[in-house]
Order: sequence, then C-alpha cells, then structure tokens
Amino acid sequence: MELTQEIFRAYDIRGVYPEQLDNGIAREIGRGIGSMLLSRGAKNIVVGRDNRPSSLFLSSNLIEGLLSTGCNVTHIGITIQPIIHFLTFMDEFDAGVNLTASHNPKKYNGIKVEYSDAKPMFGDELQELYRVVMSGKFESGKGVFREKDYRDLYIDYFKEKFRFENKLKVLIDCGNGAASVVAPEIFKTLGIDVIAVNSEYDSDF
Repeated sequence: MELTQEIFRAYDIRGVYPEQLDNGIAREIGRGIGSMLLSRGAKNIVVGRDNRPSSLFLSSNLIEGLLSTGCNVTHIGITIQPIIHFLTFMDEFDAGVNLTASHNPKKYNGIKVEYSDAKPMFGDELQELYRVVMSGKFESGKGVFREKDYRDLYIDYFKEKFRFENKLKVLIDCGNGAASVVAPEIFKTLGIDVIAVNSEYDSDF
C-alpha cells in the first residue's frame, strides 16, 4: 500500500483515483476510521457516497474496513453531504462518512468524516488517522451492515420547517451531481413549481 500523507488535508481526505486513493487504501482507511471512532465511543456509522463511478468501489471497500473493526454501518447510497449532517443528529448514529470529492473533477475522490451533531474530523485528527493507518494497528470485530433510504425523512423535515405563501417558479441546475434527485423533490414538496435541468446522475458533469 502506497499511502501518501498529502491526501490527508485540512478537512477531508482527497486524492486522484486510483493513483493516490484506490480500493485497497480505502479499505485500510476504513479500518483506521473505525478504530479511531471506536476509541471515541462511536460505533454506529452512516455511510454515503456521491455518483462518481469510483465512489461505488471505494465505498464498498471503506465499509468493509469499518465492519472489520466492529463498527456497525448503515449505507444510504448516493447522497449529499447535508443529508449526512442531518443524520448525525439522530440518536441512532454516532458518526457519518461520505465518499465524495465535492466540486473537484471526476478523477478525484475523497472521504469526509464527522462525529455526532455534524462535528467534523479535521486538522490534527486527520493527521492522527494517517498515523493509525500507517501503523496497521486496528481494532478487530464484526460489525453489522444494513442499507436504508432516509431521503423521505430528510424531505419531510423541510416540509415541516418551511412554507411559501407565494407561488414560486424556480429553475434548478443540479449539475448531474449527487443532488440531482433530491433537490427537485425538496422544492416540489414545498409547493414550488420546479423546472430541473441536468437532474440525472452523470459522472461526466
């Protein structure tokens, strides 16, 4: 495993796939994240990903690593970072992990980690994670895996919190990214007349 420290940045892990961040590295990082989270009392982890092709493979390997430490994983599939934030405020989750490189070109991918209440793992803790992964000293266990869709719960939250008295007509450009499905649904739920463009998952966006 050739793991370079430079992909452990200030607020996330980010590198070129597969040169800097490949499936094997994702698995070892998953083991490192799981070990660190367990040492901080976090066991139940929600995991999502964006719609980059590499995210499918990286997330599978990262989840494998998390499970091998004894962490329980709930995989929610393609999602956006705000949904991970939202779910970490729920009692059933102690932490969240998202496979995404955000705005970066599709050759990049990354990993964002946060504790409950959307508190990010950043700075010195990410450097600690690098050291844990390089040491190879991981917790060992057998976590429980499940898949669940929380999108409706997230949309219902907006419905409860927001209301528009005036009829609005809104054009949304989703950029063919991870928000392509959920963003139009949220606006429609709020009674807004939505015209959505670039609203299908397409990693060539």
